[in-house]
Formats: sequence, C-alpha cells, structure tokens
Amino acid sequence: MENVKRLKISGIASLVETVLWTIDLLYTIFLAKGADVVIVLGLAFMIILFAGVAIAIVVEILQIPVLPFAVGLYLPIYLSTPIMVGGLVRLYFDKKKGITEEERKTKVNQGILYSSGLIAGEGLVGILLAVFAIIPVGAATLGDAINISKIINLGNIGGLVFFAGLVATLVAFINKKEKKTK
Repeated sequence: MENVKRLKISGIASLVETVLWTIDLLYTIFLAKGADVVIVLGLAFMIILFAGVAIAIVVEILQIPVLPFAVGLYLPIYLSTPIMVGGLVRLYFDKKKGITEEERKTKVNQGILYSSGLIAGEGLVGILLAVFAIIPVGAATLGDAINISKIINLGNIGGLVFFAGLVATLVAFINKKEKKTK
C-alpha cells in the first residue's frame, strides 16, 4: 500500500512540475511579445507563489509525505523517471503472488542492494571521468582522448534501450536463486 502511495505522490509531483513548466513557458511568451519585464516578472512570481501555496495546502490536506513529493517536484523529469520505474519494479514484487513473506523481503532487499550498487558505481565513474578531464594528454585531456561519442552516438533510442537493459538486469538479479551451500 505504501508503494502505491509513493507512486501517486510521484504522479502528482510530475503533474505539478508540468504546470510550473507551463507557467514558465507563458512567462517566456509574454516577454517575447514585448511586455514590460518588471510586470511580467511580478506576475510570474505571484502566480508561482500562489501555486506553491495551493500545492502546499493540498499536500497537507491529503497527508502526503513531504520529502518524496518535494524530491519528485525538485528533480527534473529525466531523473524522476528512473526513480518511478524503480518504484514500479518494487510494486511488482510487493504484489507478486505465490511467494512467501520471507521471499518477498529477500527480493526487496536484493533490489535495494543492486540499485544501491548502481548508484555507488555511477558516483565512482563520475569521479573517474572528472579525473580524466584534468589529466593532460598532448594538446587535450585524457577525457577528450578516450571520447568515442563522435564515432558511436546512440542517441535517445540507444539510451532508452540501455535503460531497459538495466531494468532487465535489476529484475534478473532480484529473481536470482541463491545457491545452497552444504
């Protein structure tokens, strides 16, 4: 039940984020039409302020936990989506029939372990790439020397396929049977 509540929170946060992006777009359109900058800034600020107040009131009335809602609202959609997909995978295993409660806990813990490893690995690779960016190699840096994006560029479809592969490896790791030792 808690995961369903989290999914609802993510959906509401994404909706609110879309509304705020729309307000920003309208603000840009008004500026393009030659409206006075001070008036447009004041109008946009007031709209966003009152929208925030209304959102806060609704969140309190619905007794939605503030932290997951705020994270869903703060993070851009390309970072919120993997969090939501991870929540959907967990929801699937929480609702899966035919397994005991102990097996369910084991599967959830394996999913948390795998996901934590992905996050830690991303952090380590980020540090490694930062180091590569400062090591000089000739006229460029080591990061520029090993950059293969001009040779192989997978684009959005490649990223989506890679992400689907990561989700598949997560599900495979969760479903992995433990070897029994004698």
